[in-house]
Amino acid sequence: FYECFGIDAILLVEYCGLNPMARKARAGCPIKNIQSALDDLTSAGFNVAVYEEAADTDASSSGGASSSGRGSKSRLKHRMLAQIVTSASPTYVSISLREKGMLVCC
Repeated sequence: FYECFGIDAILLVEYCGLNPMARKARAGCPIKNIQSALDDLTSAGFNVAVYEEAADTDASSSGGASSSGRGSKSRLKHRMLAQIVTSASPTYVSISLREKGMLVCC
């Protein structure tokens, strides 16, 4: 699931027809719909930076996670820039390769 907050969420609602979530400026779409949302945004003239959750390989790098046993909800999630999607390069490559079972590494 891809999710945006603040002004980014407002743009998703306005240009992609997505529904706002909750009371705060928040919107998102499932992985299978990300290319359609990106197409809507790039055709409106936007360049889109797509961030993905990075694998947490080291428990000590959890960004100050507490040991209170509250689970992953209390942990800071690490994100990485996966790709910048533009009208000149509109295809989100990571999704295409992931669906084929290939791993994208930078």
